[in-house]
Amino acid sequence: MQKSRLHTLGTGADVNPPLLFTNPFSYVPHPLCRKAAEEVREMLNSHAEWDEELRKGKMFGVLIVIKKGESGNLENPEFPGKMDKPVRSEYQGNTGNPLLNTDLYYLAAFSGQLNGESEVEGFVPPVFDVTKSEYFQREMHEIELLVENKEERRGRSEALQDWLFQQYKCLNGFGEEKNLIEIFTAYYRQKMLKQENYERNAASHHIPSGSGECCAPKLLQYAYQNCLQPICMAEFWVQKTFEDEKARRQEDEKTRRQEDEKARRHEDEKTRRQEDEKTRRREDEKARRQEDEKDVDSEGKNTERREGEAASRQYKKDQFREVIASEIRCDGRFYPACHKKCKPILSFMLEGIEVERSLLEQQDTKLLNQVEIVYEDAHILVVDKPSGLLSVPGRGLLKSVADWIKTYHPLPNFWFVHRLDQDTSGLLVIAKDEATYKDLQQQFIRHEVKKTYEALLDGVVAGEEGKIKLRMRPDPYDPPRQIVDAMHGKQAVTRWKVVERLENQTRVELYPDTGRTHQLRVHCACPEGLNAPIHNDRLYGAENTPDGSLCLYAKRIVVKVDGKEMAFEVEKTKILKLY
Repeated sequence: MQKSRLHTLGTGADVNPPLLFTNPFSYVPHPLCRKAAEEVREMLNSHAEWDEELRKGKMFGVLIVIKKGESGNLENPEFPGKMDKPVRSEYQGNTGNPLLNTDLYYLAAFSGQLNGESEVEGFVPPVFDVTKSEYFQREMHEIELLVENKEERRGRSEALQDWLFQQYKCLNGFGEEKNLIEIFTAYYRQKMLKQENYERNAASHHIPSGSGECCAPKLLQYAYQNCLQPICMAEFWVQKTFEDEKARRQEDEKTRRQEDEKARRHEDEKTRRQEDEKTRRREDEKARRQEDEKDVDSEGKNTERREGEAASRQYKKDQFREVIASEIRCDGRFYPACHKKCKPILSFMLEGIEVERSLLEQQDTKLLNQVEIVYEDAHILVVDKPSGLLSVPGRGLLKSVADWIKTYHPLPNFWFVHRLDQDTSGLLVIAKDEATYKDLQQQFIRHEVKKTYEALLDGVVAGEEGKIKLRMRPDPYDPPRQIVDAMHGKQAVTRWKVVERLENQTRVELYPDTGRTHQLRVHCACPEGLNAPIHNDRLYGAENTPDGSLCLYAKRIVVKVDGKEMAFEVEKTKILKLY
């Protein structure tokens, strides 16, 4: 074990270590992890050669550990043996925690590569370093030469992918070892996602590329291999922005918004000009074709011209394709592990370790008692949903407003006309008969329903009001996160207005014209939007705090019921209490 990879953190006398290991998908960063993350950032700041990559942003992780004796070959362990479980939950209070006076250490990791290298001094190595595999490099070279034989190229590519997944052999807390294909096969079988021929190569098709290269698997693997006891873990985003760049970006943002406003005023005129241009081009093309038919000698020149036009069109397409889908993260903030790549792997690697329940599971039952009825008649039920409660049942065992209705407010029939994100609180309209449901559903489809949200943003918003237009789509590797994608995303439109300015925070009202998943959260956090994440946004902004609910409230909704317009709005005092 390289000493440079195991960093001294001190003893547990200053900060009470946790009794249970971190739930990597829903957690509040432990103070020990925060301290370790600060030291990692200091190390990053001392390497100017990494600045260019860190400007793009990268995920880093820290794992707090203790040494488990001197048994085993720490330099080159072949099998770590069974790990002891962390201290159990019956140890209560500072005097009962045996870790209080234990020497603590931490490991650090980065996702993927750093500065083009898989192994960097001070960080744990990858689970498997493909850059050192001569077989992989040779196969890749031979596959690239198979230009004509597409069937053989595809077959060898799939075989090489399966071979690669088999090289990623992960350990768990019991000392058991499985490769990625075995891990993902068992995970999806348990989730009842079976397919034909699943046992053969189909399992590898469920494994996203880059699996095993995230921070958490690297950290746990190195700890197990070197008889280190995992205590707690956290992952955080690093994206360097220099002061001159901040000023430039703010100026660019101001200019962009002015240009957008100007463009909006002339949308109709631009559309008309575009139509005129299309008509003119069609007429010019028709005239050119007639000229080509008359003058055979000029065929070569016409062919060259058409090829030039085709090349120009392709160049414009290529330029459009260069717009990269961007994920929304903030420098220095802590984030949960991703789902598609890490959920199956960590579900196996954490076996044998006592893991704390997720924050949402801990408060699940309590949330049901916080649902309040705002209005009810023969046609609709309007409730005030707390943050953290699902609107309708999901795949897991978490409770929902539907469970609340069945348990606390039984109705013979009910239909959810719309939904609120799990983290969003506020007004939710539920139909009590099918005719009302269909009528309200059509109002949402025709964008006739008027909705107002209030949010507290971390940051100072430029301007007083405006409109945000960004194309969004789901992140296939980390649901339910959404990403901005100018090419493949669906248009999302939000109008906004500043309500109050506080110190380093801004309170705004948001009026969504479309209803994309996490639309308001992305539009607030995205640099192309308000560039100020919603307070306590665990996905796009700040990490969770013990009592921190997302400060986004659906405060007002206007619908028509039985031909009559009805408006529902919560008291301002309740919104202030939320913040």
